[in-house]
Amino acid sequence: PDWSPDGTKIAFADGSALYVMDADGTNKNAVLSLPKTLPEGKLAKPTAVAWSPDGGSIAFIGLIEDESYRSTGGYYSQGVYILDLASRNLKLVTKGVIYYAREYIQRYKEFSWSPDGSKIVLYLGAETKDYKAGVYTLDLATGGLTFLLDTSKTQWHPSGNWVAYPGSILRI
Repeated sequence: PDWSPDGTKIAFADGSALYVMDADGTNKNAVLSLPKTLPEGKLAKPTAVAWSPDGGSIAFIGLIEDESYRSTGGYYSQGVYILDLASRNLKLVTKGVIYYAREYIQRYKEFSWSPDGSKIVLYLGAETKDYKAGVYTLDLATGGLTFLLDTSKTQWHPSGNWVAYPGSILRI
C-alpha cells in the first residue's frame, strides 16, 4: 500500500484489482479491475503500488500473461504501468523482465517516484539476461532503465550497527 501525497487516501493492490480508499479505511473503490487484455498481453495482477507526487496517477507493477515465455518455464513478464486516476487511462512504461511463476521470483520489487514525477527508482531483485540485480531509475518519458547501484555486495559491520554497500554505508 501507499499513502497519497496529501495523506487522505491509500492505494493498494488486492488480488486482481487496484483500489483507492480513504485514510480511515472507508470508501474503498476499485480504480482498475483485472484481468484486462492489452496490446502487450493479458494484464493479470497488480502488485506493488506508488502514488505520483501530484496525486493524479498511481504507478504499479503488473504481471502480464505472456505465452512467449512458456518455453523457458516462465508464465508472466512484468511491466511498470501508470494509471491516470481522472481518465482511467493506463500506460505501460516498461516491460520485459521475466517473472517465473514456478520459481516465484518477483523481479521488480520496490519502487518510488522522483519528487518531480519524471522518474521512478526501483529495485530489480534478481539478475536477468539483460539486467543485473540492483537499483535503477526508470525514465517515464522514454521507458529507459539506468543502473545506479549494485546491491549484491552488501556487508554488515561487525558491530551490527552499519551495512555497507558499494559507494555508501547505512546506519541501522
